[in-house]
Amino acid sequence: MSGVTTPPVGLTALEKQLHPRFLTLAEREKIRDLRALGQSPRAIGRALGRPASALTA
Repeated sequence: MSGVTTPPVGLTALEKQLHPRFLTLAEREKIRDLRALGQSPRAIGRALGRPASALTA
């Protein structure tokens, strides 16, 4: 597979929500920040409007 390249992905493509079931890049970053602050999974889920089980993937 020598010489095979893929075009770079723009930031807007990364931020786009594929399906409500999947976390967006912004949600993942917020989860990271809230975990760093010591927030519980339930508190993070409430902040995102999602169940806490969505964070344990």
